[in-house]
Amino acid sequence: MAKLSEIIQQLRGRLIEFRLKESFDKSSIHINAIEIAVCLAEYSLKTDPVRPISKEEERWFEAGYYLDLVLGNSEWKDMVDLYYELVVIIKKKNFFR
Repeated sequence: MAKLSEIIQQLRGRLIEFRLKESFDKSSIHINAIEIAVCLAEYSLKTDPVRPISKEEERWFEAGYYLDLVLGNSEWKDMVDLYYELVVIIKKKNFFR
C-alpha cells in the first residue's frame, strides 16, 4: 500500500500547487474530482477493514478523459498521470464495493 500512499501524497502536493498558482477561481469540477478521489482513496486505505468505495462514489474515479482535456497539454499533466495511477491501484486492490 506504500505506492498508494505515495501517489496520494504527490497528488495532494500538486493540487496545493495548482490552487495556489492558478487561484481558486480557475478551479473546476475536474480538479475537484482529483481531490475527491484522493480523499476517498485515503479514507478507504486508513480504515480497517478497508471501507469500500460505493457505487455512487465510483464516478470520481472516471474523470480521466476530462482531466486529459483540461490539463493534458499543460504543466499540470503529471496530475493526470498520477490520477490514472491512483485509479488503477484502487481497482487492483478491490476498493470498489
